[in-house]
Amino acid sequence: MRRVLPLVSAMFRHWGSLTLSFFAPGWGDILAIEGGAFDYITIGGVFSLLAGEERAALLQWCRQNLSASGVIALQWQTLPGEHHAVELRQILQSLVVQSGAQGVDAQVAAARAKLALLLAELPAGELKAKVEEALRESDLILTLRYLGQAGEPLDFSHFCALVSENGLHYVGDVIPQYELPQHYGDEIEAACRESVDQSRTVNQQHLDNLLGRSQRFSLLSAVQGEHTPPPQPDLSLLGQFHWAGNFRRMVNEEGAGRHRPH
Repeated sequence: MRRVLPLVSAMFRHWGSLTLSFFAPGWGDILAIEGGAFDYITIGGVFSLLAGEERAALLQWCRQNLSASGVIALQWQTLPGEHHAVELRQILQSLVVQSGAQGVDAQVAAARAKLALLLAELPAGELKAKVEEALRESDLILTLRYLGQAGEPLDFSHFCALVSENGLHYVGDVIPQYELPQHYGDEIEAACRESVDQSRTVNQQHLDNLLGRSQRFSLLSAVQGEHTPPPQPDLSLLGQFHWAGNFRRMVNEEGAGRHRPH
């Protein structure tokens, strides 16, 4: 990553976008930055796995270094979908202790051997799917997520409380339709009607429970709007938006043309 960033920065300088800069900071590098006023802060990857105190410290830093109209995009693991990851973490951490493996490389090797055994023994289901996912992870992510003290997944209501405690406000999801029950089909939409008049937090928690959602990518701000967000998005406002699109003309085998969005 550090080898790629100078090349990307050089490309932007060539294009004339001098207001952008790229860097790959570590945990200490981030907390050492003072006096920033960032419009956009994205937190994902390994930083989404920070434990409780470190996660709170990062949110506090974001609040202190976010511009008045700035936005944070934060990736985080959610309940109930991640409860199998918690179970798998307990299995692997217990194995590492029992094996007496010393050093990160030996611990990762022991964990991968156990995962391969679980993959062969477990019946099809959510836990086996989580084992398959863990086997595909890099050694770094496997270590942080399953062998270290990674942050515990949260349900939506506890996440909103954590955000509020650190002076931030929940705005919505990076992909807005992920908060709409109708995006997931008629059955989910019908099941959500019973909580439609509840608070937004209750509605979203109910949706997460129905979906078994395991991850969110949330937008946060330092400034709360003048009005409390409605329990459900007001889709009637879509007609007031200004839209932009990129289309390419495609021709099928019969020679008929159509425009395909990109």
